[in-house]
Amino acid sequence: SLIARVGRDQFGNMAYALFAAERIDASAVLSSADHATGTAAISVDAASGNNTIIVVPGAAGAISSMFCPLQLQDRLGMRFPL
Repeated sequence: SLIARVGRDQFGNMAYALFAAERIDASAVLSSADHATGTAAISVDAASGNNTIIVVPGAAGAISSMFCPLQLQDRLGMRFPL
């Protein structure tokens, strides 16, 4: 299972479509009306190969144990702190 949280936006819809296309169990993926789907921008310097990554966590940044059902925690064999 994938544990994630996406926004109720175009990126969230794209994520759900990708999960379905790749046959990823998205039953533990939650959608948020309060947060946009997180994004990341990656730039690579052609000369050096160095990269810069800018992450905006969005809905994923709001995940906590309260969003992870106890049944899933049991299946993963772990407990998340509150």
